Amino acid sequence: MKRHTINLITLGLLLLSVSSCNYLDVIPDNVPNIDHAFADRDAAEKYLFTCYNRLPRHGSASNDPAMLGGHEMYTYHGEAEMSQELLGLINGTQSSGTPLYNCWNGETSAQGLYQAIRVCNTFLEKIDEVYDLKLTERKRWVAEVKFLKAYYHFYLMQMYGAIPIVDRNMEVGEDISKLRLYREPLDSCIHYVNNLINEAIPDLPLNIANEATELGRITQPIALAVRAKLWMLAASPLFNGNPDYAHIKDERGVALFKTTEDPTLWLKAAQACKAAIDTAHLAGAELYRLETDPMPLNDVFRQELTLRMTIYERWNKETIWGLTTFNPGEMSHLCMPPLTTTMRDRASGRFVPTFDLVESYYSNHGVPIEEDKDYDYNGRYSLQTASEKDKWYIKEGEETVKLHFDREPRFYASIGFDRGIWFGQGKTDINNYNDLLVVKSRYREKCGFIGNRFYSITGYFSKKLVDYQAIVSDDVAMTQDAVPFPSIRLADLYLLYAEALNETKQSPDDEVFEYIDKVRERAGLDGVEKAWTEHSKRPDKFRSKEGMREIIHRERLIELAMEGHAMWDLRRWKEAEEWYNRPVRGWNINKEEAEEFYKQVYLLQRVYSKKNYLWPILFSHISPFTGIKSNIKTYTYNIIAS
Repeated sequence: MKRHTINLITLGLLLLSVSSCNYLDVIPDNVPNIDHAFADRDAAEKYLFTCYNRLPRHGSASNDPAMLGGHEMYTYHGEAEMSQELLGLINGTQSSGTPLYNCWNGETSAQGLYQAIRVCNTFLEKIDEVYDLKLTERKRWVAEVKFLKAYYHFYLMQMYGAIPIVDRNMEVGEDISKLRLYREPLDSCIHYVNNLINEAIPDLPLNIANEATELGRITQPIALAVRAKLWMLAASPLFNGNPDYAHIKDERGVALFKTTEDPTLWLKAAQACKAAIDTAHLAGAELYRLETDPMPLNDVFRQELTLRMTIYERWNKETIWGLTTFNPGEMSHLCMPPLTTTMRDRASGRFVPTFDLVESYYSNHGVPIEEDKDYDYNGRYSLQTASEKDKWYIKEGEETVKLHFDREPRFYASIGFDRGIWFGQGKTDINNYNDLLVVKSRYREKCGFIGNRFYSITGYFSKKLVDYQAIVSDDVAMTQDAVPFPSIRLADLYLLYAEALNETKQSPDDEVFEYIDKVRERAGLDGVEKAWTEHSKRPDKFRSKEGMREIIHRERLIELAMEGHAMWDLRRWKEAEEWYNRPVRGWNINKEEAEEFYKQVYLLQRVYSKKNYLWPILFSHISPFTGIKSNIKTYTYNIIAS
């Protein structure tokens, strides 16, 4: 078998390229001089915010690769307003010639994270020069920037695996040999980020005291949550004993990945998750529930709003880390269907769920539809008319496929489908049933394909990503409150902990069930043991580690659907090939009659392989420095230099 080698990584030009006046986002008094940036407290605070400003844009349709890169959502090609390049992450078109979402260099809609690290290093080197900064404030700011520096390294690790660690700034006149850095073995990268976060934690606040001006800044729960994700990444199959990287060594002969599985990593991950949960609880975090009805509601819509508002209730108690760069108006515009004839230019509904996501949601018994012994799985594409008992989910008297009946509450809270009720857009009077909005997505209908570029390619809509309070009117494009995007929420930590615990035990027990059942109970479902015992064709599935692993993975895909988690999860589980090589399916949106509309069509067959698990680095940025001539195979495995 051919040995893959890695040359030195030259970061010098990349890092020094930001040493000119334009590397600051905020410069006091418009003076491009680093000394002025730390002349006093106010100037230094602006530089602190520059360190924050390099955070990846989580929740962005065009700047977050995970929103389109997780097989949960899709859109049609040729879209002018979104970065279609991000579809290449699941379509298998990544290459070292044109890397998509290039965080290494800061190209193609991405933040340059090595540039971000340089900004953080500059802050840490200069902050002691600020004469009028209180000691307590200085310690907090240093802790925040240490965390940000750790997070930028962590984000790069998610993408590229083993990376260079940049712990200090390189001077402009430094010898070129010192600018060339080797990629560090992955376990060294893990420990570096872990230690940096640990250094930061004691000086971070448990809660934000001044909520009017400081919400979004780093706290102890945020730092501990990211540390938990770090150890979950280290423990998962992609990096824990992956034989695919067995022959990846640098030119010194140093192996960058350990290919022998280390079970103790799951224990470290479990401990990190529990510490994050305990600290989040101490800070007052809890699973979100609608506490007060904003208008008269029945049980169905109360449950639906509890689930939908985990995103759109500002700074709710479930949010661990909220990103203030989120543009809810953009997301609502992209996801809301044109529910009235006048909305088509203002609500496009083209950022849509995939067919595989739709079928992933459980039945109303809380088990997969293919496992539910009482669910007509083989007949799920046949037609059925909604009766009075279905009326709050599906318009009474309307015809749709059986696939849309008898599903769990998260399905109805997350997915807009043909003839389904859409609670929102100002139509929320349950006492006036006929005034509630209904999705009609067949050919030439108000939500359907009519030859306009604004349409759903699958026939479904992403209800979860639309605030029910968002209003599109004839004269206003979108009325939408500003909200942070929940990059990490408590349910995420609960499910990570259940996953880690399951991997540490011979077989799952009550401790494993406890945390997944908390999430299921909020979703209106029975616990795992009861649901599988009573309703599944595989009633003993939850009793084995392997069966429970499958359940937990499915639970994460459902609970966190369309929130930018699936891409990272599928990669670390090494399940991306399984999911991304499935064809993209949809309904026949060119047909008017139900019998014809509800025939599946195959929209795209993708090719995704092992080389796509890690990001490539731009080839043209490598060859001038490394002397690599044509070892393309090395590059497509992403074990490459820049």
